[in-house]
Amino acid sequence: MPDRFTDGEAGRLQTFPPDYPWSGRGIAQQVGNAIPPRLAAHVLAAALGKELDVGILDRCVKRSWKETRNGVEGLLKDTRQS
Repeated sequence: MPDRFTDGEAGRLQTFPPDYPWSGRGIAQQVGNAIPPRLAAHVLAAALGKELDVGILDRCVKRSWKETRNGVEGLLKDTRQS
């Protein structure tokens, strides 16, 4: 039994996709210092005054990094009334 999580396992716990392109040395430190994508989506939505579609977010975190790296249509909805 391993004494600690692998870099990939630690990334998944932080909600990074399994194919996220970590690179260089100190990947464990990169994962530890990173803002988890799921948390970042919630913070960004609040800062922009948008509503986050959690169903779409759930589907996003199950997809590959290559499929979602340029954004996902419909993830954020405007909460302000016109």
